[in-house]
Amino acid sequence: MSSCPFLVRTAACTFVTVALAAGCEEEPLVADPSGVAGNVCNPLTGVPAAYAEISCTYVDEVSGDERVRTTQADRNGFFTLAGIAIGERTIVARTPDFQREYQVTIDQGVT
Repeated sequence: MSSCPFLVRTAACTFVTVALAAGCEEEPLVADPSGVAGNVCNPLTGVPAAYAEISCTYVDEVSGDERVRTTQADRNGFFTLAGIAIGERTIVARTPDFQREYQVTIDQGVT
């Protein structure tokens, strides 16, 4: 098994690659500002998690409202999830076979 999740942070955006088993390549993607992007693999089979649901739920610090952002990975497990406020966030990847949570930091450098 690989040592993922692998997280890279920059001043402009956050990248997260979620690859949990051999056979699924780790390829960081350029993320939209205030978001994360990467690929997710099924830890049970080691293949890309095609069409996995990717989500982030957090409380907006200004309004106090709960915010939910969701997207779906493509057939190769790649995803981009934009529109996430700065701060420590939990990204959830789920399929009918598994659910995993990953901690990421959305940096202040994002717009």
